[in-house]
Amino acid sequence: MDSILVAVLIISAISASTCLEQHEYGIMFDAGSTGSRIHVFTFSRDKDGSLTLNHELYKHVSPGLSSYANDPKKGADSLRSMLEDAKAVIPKDRWASTPIALKATAGLRLLPKAKSEGLLKAVFHLFKSYPFKVEPDTVDIMDGTHEGIYAWMTINFLLKGKLNNAKNTVGTLDLGGASTQIAFDPSRVSTIRHAPKGYAVPVKLKDGSIKLYVHSYLGLGLEAAHLQILGRKLGNRDNSSPLYSPCMPTGYDANWTYQGVVFRVKAKGKTDFKKCMKAVERVITEYHIGAPKELKNKKMYAFSAFYWVALDAGIVGKNGGILTWADYLHSAKKVCRTIKKDAKWPFVCMDLIYAALLFRDGYHLSRHNKIHVLNSVHDVDAGWTLGATFSMIGV
Repeated sequence: MDSILVAVLIISAISASTCLEQHEYGIMFDAGSTGSRIHVFTFSRDKDGSLTLNHELYKHVSPGLSSYANDPKKGADSLRSMLEDAKAVIPKDRWASTPIALKATAGLRLLPKAKSEGLLKAVFHLFKSYPFKVEPDTVDIMDGTHEGIYAWMTINFLLKGKLNNAKNTVGTLDLGGASTQIAFDPSRVSTIRHAPKGYAVPVKLKDGSIKLYVHSYLGLGLEAAHLQILGRKLGNRDNSSPLYSPCMPTGYDANWTYQGVVFRVKAKGKTDFKKCMKAVERVITEYHIGAPKELKNKKMYAFSAFYWVALDAGIVGKNGGILTWADYLHSAKKVCRTIKKDAKWPFVCMDLIYAALLFRDGYHLSRHNKIHVLNSVHDVDAGWTLGATFSMIGV
């Protein structure tokens, strides 16, 4: 990285004994629905226990672990090359003290329990064969609430240590392959008071604790949404007949793989922006998101697939940008009209509409709400992995 990111304590005060080590390392695997990613973080601590993030190693492989549901050993083996990368980055005398974890997200949550447990067991045995610090809960499926909390922690940590003052934090919107998360610190007491059960979660910061509004919507991730917009219910693995959609490029006829199942996807006549909108609206409406009204007054950061969809459409550059849902929809009108069947990403018409309506009809943002859309902050991934690593190393 070009600059050192100075951070504050995030969860609780650090005991004096934890400040003895000058450098600390953490290895976090993100087992997502579309791929597996490793993040190797290098930290140092100041005398007061505050963390400094010095470096991040990031690598990824595809497909995701959920695609190996019928061959868990092969799924675990897909992580080997990244483990070797971790060994190359971390000094040998620190291997044994470096904690490692793999947290699976919505891709494995959607698998039958026996399948997901088989994959996690295979990964655990693989990790035990390496010299890193492996705990009993090293490999698990992370619930959506923690995914939202950790992503919120990551963004606010990277935005120059804002976690020491809850009043200055920003809200986060994450769009993965199988789920989408919202997290923000409400300024209105009524937001917490009227929050559905489980949506108001206590989070400790350096200067006290707050109630974070956080929720994960399983089934509203981009890949899971594709399946539903194409007319299949989640869990329906019937691929005996093609899936037709007005969202696909005119003349499109190709295979699409979701969680190891190959579906044949075909255009339903000409690409039709309005009909595609109706198909997307139907899916979002079924989930009854009902985000708090005060969300319109919060500074929001959106990342993961929100960024990649915008990048594919050319409405943000590599460094991201500031958009509204109207920008996504305006781009969709153009893309849906001009997209060809051999397009690099044939789902882009559908995806732009989906992102726009998730902001508009799901989270109820106004057309004037400025959304900071990005993939990283100071060259560090904007997802949940850094926040989860803070938890793992005892911050």
